[in-house]
Amino acid sequence: MKIWGIFLLLLGNAAALWAIDTQVYNDILLPNTLDVAGSMNLGKYAIVGLLFSFINTVLRPILNLVSIPFRFLTMGLFGFILNAVMLFAVQVAVDFLAIGDLRLIISGLLTYVVAGLLLSIANHILHWFV
Repeated sequence: MKIWGIFLLLLGNAAALWAIDTQVYNDILLPNTLDVAGSMNLGKYAIVGLLFSFINTVLRPILNLVSIPFRFLTMGLFGFILNAVMLFAVQVAVDFLAIGDLRLIISGLLTYVVAGLLLSIANHILHWFV
């Protein structure tokens, strides 16, 4: 994969997080993304998008391998749970790294599953173009 493809995936993940946060959940995922002037601070979405891309690249293949029996038993529906686990891993990474006032707040299992599903759809579409 070329460097522009990696950049496109990072940008796409940040855009997907922005869309989910502002259009679907209305400031639940990344609170306080407005700066002093009232404009949107997109740097926070870029940082979380970078973390999501990194964790998705490193952790997802391992989890896919381990979850083969569960995917077989649930006819693939366990993939939704893996998406929620990936978002939880990003939330833990954001809290662990403590970058400025960046916080990722995801409350409830349904929020994890829906946001994970939307992010996986966005990633699937992005991989068509890269």
